[in-house]
Amino acid sequence: MFDTDPNADGRETATGPPDLSGLEHVPPGPELVSVLARVHPDDVADAYDLVELAAACWRLKAWADGIELESAAALARHPMCNDSTAARYGFSATRAAGQLLAARFGLHRRPGRIGWRPRCSW
Repeated sequence: MFDTDPNADGRETATGPPDLSGLEHVPPGPELVSVLARVHPDDVADAYDLVELAAACWRLKAWADGIELESAAALARHPMCNDSTAARYGFSATRAAGQLLAARFGLHRRPGRIGWRPRCSW
């Protein structure tokens, strides 16, 4: 599908315009990751192909979000989160899983504010 040379940003730069025909039919997953890793938007001249490239990224994000949600649900069912002692202190399995994920993602609640905020200096 592509003739490429490695590039410093981890993607590969096409030696000619990439052939993105059929991109809309590539299902989300490892194959789509492979295709997207080899294409840089600046190398795509056709507007339709740019739309399809953005749509492919959207499909891939949705696929990854689905795996994230399945992982969170599995964590809530895990014995670590489904603990009777924690339940007596008001920690449901869902809340325990949420606390673990929030800590890993670097999220915290600010006093007096509504919603989750990323913990960062900017």
